[in-house]
Amino acid sequence: MDFVIFLRGVIIGLMVSLPMGPMGVLVLQRTLNRGRLNGFMSGMGAATADTIFALIAVFGMKFVIDFITTYKPLLEVIGGILIIFIGYRIFNTHPGIQIRKHRMKPSPPYRDYISALVLTLSNPLYIFVFIAFFAGVNLVSDNHVLKNLPYVIIVLGVATGTFCWYFLLSTLANVFRGKLRLKRLFWINRISGTVIIVFGLFAISDAFVHWQKVLTTMNIFVR
Repeated sequence: MDFVIFLRGVIIGLMVSLPMGPMGVLVLQRTLNRGRLNGFMSGMGAATADTIFALIAVFGMKFVIDFITTYKPLLEVIGGILIIFIGYRIFNTHPGIQIRKHRMKPSPPYRDYISALVLTLSNPLYIFVFIAFFAGVNLVSDNHVLKNLPYVIIVLGVATGTFCWYFLLSTLANVFRGKLRLKRLFWINRISGTVIIVFGLFAISDAFVHWQKVLTTMNIFVR
């Protein structure tokens, strides 16, 4: 029974991580430009943040969820700005210069881990994604019950699923890394940066749509 619960957690972790969002693109870009370890550590940062979100969702930390719900537009703007900043830096990165710099002074993998962790945590709305998945398999509780072992097992499963996905993604990217020329890496940086910037713009636009709805509702009540 515990293994089945663990397996459900693994599947949820994979389903959350598989879509190629900004973190997936970031892991690919860093693996191709800096090497497998840097890309893998970036993925570990994202996976750590996902595990934290899963903990909040499955243990029903109501005050955190209420805070996120209340300040959702503001959090979207902050997260969107950070994502756009990362995308802009990637867009303007010249692979030849970056690779030479990395050979002379390798970028510490822990920095990639921390930056990916912070970037993922800046978008706590992912908590609601986990809540949706947990609710679908009747695993969300309104109580803060840390002693309930199945909840621990499901979170361990989620962590395993996300870590495995980013390990696989960085490994596959590293396989093709040696076969890519600088010109192709240049365009990969351009495309990756553009995609990440678009993700950030979508997050900000969603916040403005929310504010517009609020203002419209207020105008209706004033009239």
